[in-house]
Amino acid sequence: MTWLNTWLNKFLFWFDKSISPVVGSSIDTVEVRDFQLREGAADSNPARVISSSLTTTDARSTAILQHVSIMIAVCGLLYSQSDKGSCFRFVFAVELFCYVLLTLFCLRLLLDRSGNDRENRPDLQKEALWKEKVQYITGQLTFLITVALAITVLFKVIS
Repeated sequence: MTWLNTWLNKFLFWFDKSISPVVGSSIDTVEVRDFQLREGAADSNPARVISSSLTTTDARSTAILQHVSIMIAVCGLLYSQSDKGSCFRFVFAVELFCYVLLTLFCLRLLLDRSGNDRENRPDLQKEALWKEKVQYITGQLTFLITVALAITVLFKVIS
């Protein structure tokens, strides 16, 4: 089981490094201060604030993952019903691929490397901020791809 944990940590490191150009490679001090002011006004316990942020990110990521899962099924059905060689089949395949990538983003957000030892991790605040940024970008991309799929279906129905 140790080899699996080691492999998973290496994969997560690679995945985080791959998406860092999209998200931003670092969390600057302004974002940290804004996070502290936004969350600290409601509660003076930093561990509780960070835990609340991570819980909210998990809930939002789960909702996005549910939507993306349904849209993968819809894209697969539309792809299979399209004529071979048509431009719609290609567009549905691209949209299906985009939804699969969004699934990876959501699953990454749901993975918690800290385990149950959240209070003894000094970098947990940065991880919470990073997860919030990735979750925001994932939500925006999900919205855009869903609108693109709706427009594609509209053109398919019209043609």
